[in-house]
Amino acid sequence: MRTLSSALSNGLQSAAPRYFKRAELFPRVWNGTAYEYGPAADITDCLLSVTPIKWKLDGEGYGVWNYSNCTLTLRNDRGQFREGNAAGVFGAS
Repeated sequence: MRTLSSALSNGLQSAAPRYFKRAELFPRVWNGTAYEYGPAADITDCLLSVTPIKWKLDGEGYGVWNYSNCTLTLRNDRGQFREGNAAGVFGAS
């Protein structure tokens, strides 16, 4: 069994806990022989809405939370997700 840090324990006991949503995309890139994941791109500022997430906490692994489906609505007003946009989320490819 793991011991919780005092900061986490105090946060969980708080009457008004603060939760944060963070979204990151990991591009899958072909390296010549196989696909590998590139560095994460933080797209939290592009999130407009997230549908409710129903967590399933009965997973086999420790600290594994699975969810079957959720919908993220992102803004794309500057074309930041357009392929080949050097100023976009993933840069020129």
